[in-house]
Amino acid sequence: MKKIIALCLIAFLLCFVSGCSSKQADDSQTPAQVSDYENSSEAPRKGGTLRLALAGAGSLNPILAENRQNLGVLKLVYDSMFCRTANEEVVPVLCSGYTVSADGLHYEFTIKDGVAFHNGDRLTANDVEKTIYMILSSESLYRPRLSAISECTSQGNQLYITLQYPVANFTALLDFPVLSDADIADYNSLTYVPNGTGRYKVQSYKKSKELYLSVNKNYFRDFAPYIENITVYLLKDAAAAVAMLENVQIDVLSSHAINLYEYTPKRNLSSAEYTSGRFAFVGINNQKQALLSAKTRGALSAAINRGEILSANMLSHGKVAEIPVPDGSFWNDGTTSSEKPDIQRVKTMLSEDGWADSNADGVPEKEVYGEPVTLAPGILVNSENPTRVKIAEQIKNFWNAAGVPAYVVAVSFEEYQSRIAGGNYDVYVGEVSLLENYGLSFLLRTNENSLGVSSETFDRLLANLEVSGQETHKQAQFRELCNVLRAEMPLIGLYFENDVIVFDTRIKGEIEPSGSDMFYGIEKWFISK
Repeated sequence: MKKIIALCLIAFLLCFVSGCSSKQADDSQTPAQVSDYENSSEAPRKGGTLRLALAGAGSLNPILAENRQNLGVLKLVYDSMFCRTANEEVVPVLCSGYTVSADGLHYEFTIKDGVAFHNGDRLTANDVEKTIYMILSSESLYRPRLSAISECTSQGNQLYITLQYPVANFTALLDFPVLSDADIADYNSLTYVPNGTGRYKVQSYKKSKELYLSVNKNYFRDFAPYIENITVYLLKDAAAAVAMLENVQIDVLSSHAINLYEYTPKRNLSSAEYTSGRFAFVGINNQKQALLSAKTRGALSAAINRGEILSANMLSHGKVAEIPVPDGSFWNDGTTSSEKPDIQRVKTMLSEDGWADSNADGVPEKEVYGEPVTLAPGILVNSENPTRVKIAEQIKNFWNAAGVPAYVVAVSFEEYQSRIAGGNYDVYVGEVSLLENYGLSFLLRTNENSLGVSSETFDRLLANLEVSGQETHKQAQFRELCNVLRAEMPLIGLYFENDVIVFDTRIKGEIEPSGSDMFYGIEKWFISK
């Protein structure tokens, strides 16, 4: 195993499983643990039934899923226009091709021929259109990603979407489950039986108790899974789901149902991570004279030990990141070091950029546009968030070690927001949940960001991404943007916090969930003897 997450040592107790009937392990035995899964070399075998859970579901319609645990399970029954792979590449599913206008506002999609719902009805573009309007008229978890749509129409297998404004990598946002127009009228009830086009179909249903899924023998793509049958239990809430996991009654749960940072396992489990889009970073006021230079910003970034930040804050499911696009993904071929930084190198970088403590007062200074400027940044943080405060203290120590006398400014969340909005800060510790397309206009575009970034280069790259219609072209544009981000360092990335699936150690195979689908590649899973 590449690492073992000894969550049993966490001081917190999982309050909602206090009534669980499974026995605690003997003090003399090795404590139970959740271990990072490595793809198994064991020969796959057919058979067995995978057991899953819906937690607190008010409807079996995935558009109205109350949480991402339920949404992930229901997507086994549904397909989407596009999905994202484990490395964030956007691939077509129900779409056979598309074009985009030169201004990035008009899309024409061709829906695949020969795709049938589980009841035999043929999929048309009208089904996708009606699904989109259902999302836009509801409180669906998918609604924010479709908010730019102003109009959607269809004719035969052609779907036409008009946007209010261009959106970078728009196809990455089209991973919503597609419903049949005929089913939409019954969407808001537990009497509704899901009828999708997906990999598995509902074989039988016990109202408010269980769904029995079997492999879709008429699936339009090659799909020959080792696991042909799935039982889905409809449970009262996440606490009941955790209790069933502990009692070996279900096999898989996501971190949307189980808080791994407050979880003490009672049996050995495996885990696999996937991208969540939650990005922690240091926001830089790019208008501050002391921080105008990309070399200075780069030196401050190089001084930060990101691996230490993750370990010190028990962020076991984080991945270090210098920029707001995940390392090693389809969009970003770079890597970020988690090793201890070379402080002497950082000092050299600052010296080469003109910083020197010429009066021996412990504060570097230089002239910027003929004015004397000192480098002693205040690190703004909201005092109500103990993790962010701790991270701010760590960053202060990293910078102090490099000869930069930083200090922490802890304020109320209201003042924190106000100061960022008004540009009244040097740097701040923040976190943002990025949409699935990694649209960065709100962070980088001139006059749209709170970092004081004003760059023709960033504006050009963002505009190019918004009108690009081919995945390989988008990839090249994204990678160019990533290179410029590393060179200019308008903000300093710290880490991405990942989502996780936790599963029984009998589940084996190539288990590589994605942000679109926690059961991505389920055809390569199997249940070991």
